[in-house]
Amino acid sequence: MTTESKPYPAVRIWGQQLGSYGGYIQRQVDLANAENAPADATHRRADGSWATLSDMENTPLLKRIALELCHQLQALETIK
Repeated sequence: MTTESKPYPAVRIWGQQLGSYGGYIQRQVDLANAENAPADATHRRADGSWATLSDMENTPLLKRIALELCHQLQALETIK
């Protein structure tokens, strides 16, 4: 049985906003897939749980992530 890989866009955007290297971000996405993290996961906490967009308060970073997600969705729509 194969497991479909999820893109985890919020993990990618979180890493980009914090200035993480692409390789690190990809490892976090791979880890999120391996651990079946929530679809709106942003990063893995030190205790092993996954922080999500739903956990975040109304912060400037949350607004930037939401805006970037909207841009990505718009780009996908133009491809279709």
